[in-house]
Amino acid sequence: NRELAANTTVTQAFPPPEDAAVLHASMLDYLKSVDAAFAKLEEMGKLPDGYSDQQFGSLGTDMERLIGDVDSKAIAWNAAQKAYAKQHGVTLRETGG
Repeated sequence: NRELAANTTVTQAFPPPEDAAVLHASMLDYLKSVDAAFAKLEEMGKLPDGYSDQQFGSLGTDMERLIGDVDSKAIAWNAAQKAYAKQHGVTLRETGG
């Protein structure tokens, strides 16, 4: 989580070319959403063995919301990458499922 936050900070320090501002913002939004999800996972990991429903509290609900945010930010970043690539005549290769 600290490494991701450090990478996000470094990324923010380098302003993108003007025509890549949307792509850059989308990437930062995605990185921040992943960082928030990892922070919540770390919080969940600190629960004691045999934790109660009360101790778990809203962590599960928070995690579902954060994962949804990661997913939507990933979709937005992907769309921004495709638009930028199309604008510059770059063919992207997609992998995975």
